[in-house]
Amino acid sequence: MRSQELCVPTLFAGVHMHSANSSHRWRAQALGGPWRKPMSKSNGELVSVKIIPNEKGNPAGKLADAEVIFEIEAGPLSGLKLIGFSIWERRTGGLNVTFPARQYSVNGERRSFALLRPANGEPTAQEPIRDAILEAYSRFEAQT
Repeated sequence: MRSQELCVPTLFAGVHMHSANSSHRWRAQALGGPWRKPMSKSNGELVSVKIIPNEKGNPAGKLADAEVIFEIEAGPLSGLKLIGFSIWERRTGGLNVTFPARQYSVNGERRSFALLRPANGEPTAQEPIRDAILEAYSRFEAQT
């Protein structure tokens, strides 16, 4: 049986929060580029990823769930976590990450509404968080 493990991704290394003329408005400012690597949590990481293994093996192909935890310096998100990420094994090999979504029906047809979306419409905006979750899962697998 695998235990829950907290892994710190290099995703947000060097990203610090600061207010922008208001205590209610926060924006991220990256030092040395938007996704500088690698630093430890003690050096200013804003998020960590917690891997929760799928020990029951149901549904087939689901390896684990993941939570993105916002650390102390994450401004208004500090102390919160974002749940709903899952790591799946692809039939063709490799891994896939699904993001939080809400299901709904239209004329009896099931659809999904993505809850985490790119703010600027950039289709690759989700890649850094996907990579951080896969990196955390890889480290989790190496420890077990």
